[in-house]
Amino acid sequence: MKQIDRSPIHKHSLKPFLNCIDHSVSKKVFSIYKDEESELLITTPRPLDQELSLYYESDNYISHTDAKKSFVDKIYKFVRSYTLKRKLKLISTLSNGYHTILDVGTGTGDFLAICKKNGWKIKGVEPNNKARNIAESKTGMHVVSDINDISSDRFDVITMWHVLEHVPNLKSYINSLKKLLKENGTLIVAVPNYKSYDAKHYKQFWAAYD
Repeated sequence: MKQIDRSPIHKHSLKPFLNCIDHSVSKKVFSIYKDEESELLITTPRPLDQELSLYYESDNYISHTDAKKSFVDKIYKFVRSYTLKRKLKLISTLSNGYHTILDVGTGTGDFLAICKKNGWKIKGVEPNNKARNIAESKTGMHVVSDINDISSDRFDVITMWHVLEHVPNLKSYINSLKKLLKENGTLIVAVPNYKSYDAKHYKQFWAAYD
Protein backbone atom coordinates (compact mmCIF):
# COMPACT_ATOMS: atom_id res chain seq x y z
CA MET A 1 0.00 0.00 0.00
CA LYS A 2 1.24 3.49 -0.80
CA GLN A 3 0.54 5.87 2.08
CA ILE A 4 1.12 9.58 1.43
CA ASP A 5 1.32 10.97 4.94
CA ARG A 6 3.57 13.87 5.97
CA SER A 7 4.42 12.19 9.26
CA PRO A 8 5.31 8.52 8.84
CA ILE A 9 4.54 6.40 11.87
CA HIS A 10 8.09 5.09 12.28
CA LYS A 11 10.53 7.65 10.89
CA HIS A 12 13.53 5.72 12.16
CA SER A 13 12.56 2.65 10.13
CA LEU A 14 12.15 4.34 6.74
CA LYS A 15 14.30 2.83 3.98
CA PRO A 16 14.60 3.84 0.30
CA PHE A 17 12.44 1.49 -1.75
CA LEU A 18 11.92 2.77 -5.30
CA ASN A 19 12.05 5.83 -7.56
CA CYS A 20 9.30 6.22 -10.14
CA ILE A 21 7.73 8.77 -12.47
CA ASP A 22 4.21 10.17 -12.43
CA HIS A 23 3.56 9.18 -16.05
CA SER A 24 -0.08 10.28 -16.15
CA VAL A 25 0.14 13.97 -15.32
CA SER A 26 3.21 15.79 -14.02
CA LYS A 27 6.10 13.59 -15.26
CA LYS A 28 7.81 14.32 -11.93
CA VAL A 29 10.07 11.79 -10.24
CA PHE A 30 8.98 10.63 -6.78
CA SER A 31 10.83 8.54 -4.22
CA ILE A 32 9.02 5.80 -2.36
CA TYR A 33 10.22 4.79 1.10
CA LYS A 34 9.30 1.68 3.03
CA ASP A 35 8.41 1.78 6.71
CA GLU A 36 10.05 -1.45 7.83
CA GLU A 37 7.86 -1.77 10.93
CA SER A 38 4.43 -1.21 9.41
CA GLU A 39 5.41 -2.35 5.88
CA LEU A 40 3.66 0.69 4.43
CA LEU A 41 5.12 2.62 1.50
CA ILE A 42 5.47 6.40 1.78
CA THR A 43 5.54 8.74 -1.24
CA THR A 44 8.14 11.52 -0.99
CA PRO A 45 7.78 14.40 -1.56
CA ARG A 46 4.11 14.33 -0.73
CA PRO A 47 2.15 16.79 -2.93
CA LEU A 48 0.70 19.73 -1.03
CA ASP A 49 -3.01 19.55 -0.23
CA GLN A 50 -3.83 22.32 -2.70
CA GLU A 51 -1.89 20.51 -5.45
CA LEU A 52 -3.15 16.99 -4.85
CA SER A 53 -6.32 17.25 -6.95
CA LEU A 54 -4.26 18.22 -10.03
CA TYR A 55 -2.78 14.72 -10.15
CA TYR A 56 -6.23 13.32 -10.97
CA GLU A 57 -7.06 15.78 -13.76
CA SER A 58 -6.29 13.43 -16.60
CA ASP A 59 -8.48 12.00 -19.37
CA ASN A 60 -6.57 8.75 -18.88
CA TYR A 61 -7.79 8.38 -15.28
CA ILE A 62 -10.80 6.20 -16.09
CA SER A 63 -12.05 6.06 -12.49
CA HIS A 64 -12.98 9.73 -12.88
CA THR A 65 -13.79 10.04 -16.58
CA ASP A 66 -15.70 6.83 -17.41
CA ALA A 67 -13.86 6.82 -20.74
CA LYS A 68 -14.64 4.25 -23.42
CA LYS A 69 -12.16 5.36 -26.06
CA SER A 70 -9.29 2.91 -26.00
CA PHE A 71 -9.03 -0.86 -26.00
CA VAL A 72 -7.67 -0.66 -22.44
CA ASP A 73 -10.75 1.36 -21.39
CA LYS A 74 -13.02 -1.37 -22.74
CA ILE A 75 -11.04 -4.10 -20.96
CA TYR A 76 -11.23 -2.09 -17.73
CA LYS A 77 -15.01 -1.79 -18.03
CA PHE A 78 -15.36 -5.51 -18.72
CA VAL A 79 -13.30 -6.39 -15.64
CA ARG A 80 -15.16 -3.80 -13.56
CA SER A 81 -18.52 -5.41 -14.34
CA TYR A 82 -17.16 -8.66 -12.90
CA THR A 83 -15.62 -7.07 -9.80
CA LEU A 84 -18.81 -5.10 -9.07
CA LYS A 85 -20.70 -8.36 -8.72
CA ARG A 86 -18.01 -9.73 -6.39
CA LYS A 87 -18.12 -6.59 -4.26
CA LEU A 88 -21.91 -6.79 -4.02
CA LYS A 89 -21.69 -10.42 -2.97
CA LEU A 90 -19.12 -9.52 -0.30
CA ILE A 91 -21.18 -6.78 1.33
CA SER A 92 -24.31 -8.94 1.13
CA THR A 93 -22.64 -11.56 3.34
CA LEU A 94 -22.34 -8.89 6.04
CA SER A 95 -26.05 -8.28 6.25
CA ASN A 96 -29.24 -10.26 6.80
CA GLY A 97 -31.18 -7.62 4.95
CA TYR A 98 -30.77 -4.38 3.07
CA HIS A 99 -29.04 -1.69 5.09
CA THR A 100 -26.98 1.48 4.71
CA ILE A 101 -23.67 1.82 2.91
CA LEU A 102 -21.18 4.64 2.43
CA ASP A 103 -18.75 4.36 -0.47
CA VAL A 104 -15.72 6.63 -0.05
CA GLY A 105 -14.01 7.59 -3.30
CA THR A 106 -17.03 6.51 -5.31
CA GLY A 107 -15.59 7.63 -8.66
CA THR A 108 -18.24 7.53 -11.39
CA GLY A 109 -20.72 5.73 -9.16
CA ASP A 110 -20.94 2.23 -10.63
CA PHE A 111 -20.61 0.47 -7.28
CA LEU A 112 -23.22 2.68 -5.61
CA ALA A 113 -25.56 2.18 -8.56
CA ILE A 114 -25.47 -1.62 -8.27
CA CYS A 115 -25.92 -1.35 -4.49
CA LYS A 116 -28.99 0.85 -4.93
CA LYS A 117 -30.40 -1.52 -7.54
CA ASN A 118 -30.11 -4.32 -4.99
CA GLY A 119 -31.89 -2.50 -2.21
CA TRP A 120 -29.12 -0.77 -0.25
CA LYS A 121 -29.55 2.76 1.07
CA ILE A 122 -26.54 4.51 -0.39
CA LYS A 123 -24.30 7.50 0.25
CA GLY A 124 -21.11 8.45 -1.58
CA VAL A 125 -18.05 10.67 -1.18
CA GLU A 126 -16.14 11.81 -4.27
CA PRO A 127 -13.82 14.88 -4.32
CA ASN A 128 -13.48 15.10 -8.12
CA ASN A 129 -16.18 17.30 -9.68
CA LYS A 130 -16.37 15.49 -13.00
CA ALA A 131 -16.61 12.04 -11.43
CA ARG A 132 -19.10 13.24 -8.83
CA ASN A 133 -21.45 14.59 -11.49
CA ILE A 134 -21.34 11.28 -13.37
CA ALA A 135 -21.98 9.36 -10.14
CA GLU A 136 -25.00 11.51 -9.34
CA SER A 137 -26.47 10.92 -12.79
CA LYS A 138 -26.03 7.14 -12.41
CA THR A 139 -27.43 6.88 -8.89
CA GLY A 140 -29.96 9.70 -8.80
CA MET A 141 -28.47 10.58 -5.40
CA HIS A 142 -26.48 13.52 -4.06
CA VAL A 143 -22.78 12.65 -3.68
CA VAL A 144 -20.79 14.79 -1.25
CA SER A 145 -17.30 16.05 -2.01
CA ASP A 146 -15.82 15.64 1.48
CA ILE A 147 -16.29 13.12 4.26
CA ASN A 148 -16.72 15.99 6.71
CA ASP A 149 -19.96 16.89 4.91
CA ILE A 150 -21.53 13.80 6.49
CA SER A 151 -22.39 14.86 10.01
CA SER A 152 -25.16 12.75 11.49
CA ASP A 153 -25.50 9.59 9.38
CA ARG A 154 -24.09 6.28 10.60
CA PHE A 155 -23.63 3.28 8.32
CA ASP A 156 -23.69 -0.50 8.51
CA VAL A 157 -20.93 -0.76 5.88
CA ILE A 158 -18.27 1.68 4.66
CA THR A 159 -16.22 0.76 1.61
CA MET A 160 -12.95 2.15 0.25
CA TRP A 161 -12.02 0.40 -2.99
CA HIS A 162 -8.44 1.45 -3.79
CA VAL A 163 -8.92 4.79 -2.09
CA LEU A 164 -7.02 4.63 1.20
CA GLU A 165 -3.65 4.96 -0.54
CA HIS A 166 -4.78 8.36 -1.85
CA VAL A 167 -5.62 9.75 1.60
CA PRO A 168 -3.18 12.46 2.78
CA ASN A 169 -3.75 12.21 6.56
CA LEU A 170 -4.29 8.55 7.27
CA LYS A 171 -4.85 8.48 11.04
CA SER A 172 -7.34 11.35 11.20
CA TYR A 173 -9.23 9.98 8.20
CA ILE A 174 -9.60 6.54 9.80
CA ASN A 175 -10.89 8.19 12.96
CA SER A 176 -13.49 10.05 10.89
CA LEU A 177 -14.60 6.78 9.32
CA LYS A 178 -14.95 5.11 12.73
CA LYS A 179 -17.34 7.85 13.82
CA LEU A 180 -19.53 7.16 10.79
CA LEU A 181 -19.81 3.41 11.45
CA LYS A 182 -22.61 1.89 13.49
CA GLU A 183 -21.53 0.02 16.60
CA ASN A 184 -21.30 -3.32 14.79
CA GLY A 185 -20.55 -1.82 11.38
CA THR A 186 -17.89 -3.01 8.97
CA LEU A 187 -15.17 -1.07 7.17
CA ILE A 188 -13.96 -2.73 3.95
CA VAL A 189 -10.64 -1.52 2.54
CA ALA A 190 -8.91 -2.64 -0.65
CA VAL A 191 -5.43 -1.30 -1.48
CA PRO A 192 -2.75 -2.11 -4.09
CA ASN A 193 -0.43 -4.91 -3.00
CA TYR A 194 3.19 -3.99 -3.71
CA LYS A 195 4.15 -7.59 -2.87
CA SER A 196 2.02 -8.93 -5.72
CA TYR A 197 3.47 -10.62 -8.79
CA ASP A 198 2.62 -7.78 -11.17
CA ALA A 199 4.17 -5.17 -8.84
CA LYS A 200 7.42 -7.14 -8.65
CA HIS A 201 7.37 -7.75 -12.40
CA TYR A 202 6.74 -4.17 -13.56
CA LYS A 203 8.64 -2.49 -10.69
CA GLN A 204 8.74 1.30 -11.19
CA PHE A 205 6.34 0.98 -14.13
CA TRP A 206 3.59 -0.68 -12.06
CA ALA A 207 0.34 1.23 -12.64
CA ALA A 208 -0.50 1.43 -8.94
CA TYR A 209 2.66 3.45 -8.26
CA ASP A 210 1.55 5.97 -10.88
